[in-house]
Amino acid sequence: MAVQIYYQLIRDIVIDEQLLSMLQPQRRKQLFSFRLESDQKRCAAAGLLLWKHIYHKHPEHFTVSYNASGKPSVANAPFFNLSHSNDFVMLAVSDTPVGCDIEKLHKTVLSHHVFHPNELDALSNLPSGDIQNHEFLRLWTAKEAFLKAIGTGIDAKASSYDFSKSNTISLDDGSFWKLEHHTVCDFPDYLSCVCYKCLQYKEISFTL
Repeated sequence: MAVQIYYQLIRDIVIDEQLLSMLQPQRRKQLFSFRLESDQKRCAAAGLLLWKHIYHKHPEHFTVSYNASGKPSVANAPFFNLSHSNDFVMLAVSDTPVGCDIEKLHKTVLSHHVFHPNELDALSNLPSGDIQNHEFLRLWTAKEAFLKAIGTGIDAKASSYDFSKSNTISLDDGSFWKLEHHTVCDFPDYLSCVCYKCLQYKEISFTL
């Protein structure tokens, strides 16, 4: 089992006929529904990543479906997930359910609705500034990636999961999930996380 991570710098996107031809009809329609160029480029960047790493390998399955929480999937294709933040769109591709999140470093804002009490304690015990902000981002991206991987997104149960001391979690249904954090090359103020379902308790190969 392998997980691939891909990033697209949004500012490098040029929306022209060639790029539009790579986007599926649903995404072209979505792109033209945006009025701001920045939103159009973000939408196009996501579509370009999907074309490069999903659709062109599975041209017979171009229809994206969404679950009740908005998680996308393509029939008979690898599992995938998208995330975006400021300058980047991120795509994670796996042969098991996967979620991802990318965020730019920013000031910590503690939320009792999202974080487990142990996570809040860990953050509160750190000095304010870059150290606390980085740990906040590590926990936030872990939470987002995990909840997207299991298909719920941030919900009322978000604070029931604790990632303060572990990068793995097992659920009541017997499933086992692993998280990996990564910095974005040449962009140290960004942090990304991918969470994927493990079929067995064994070392997982991880490739970029």
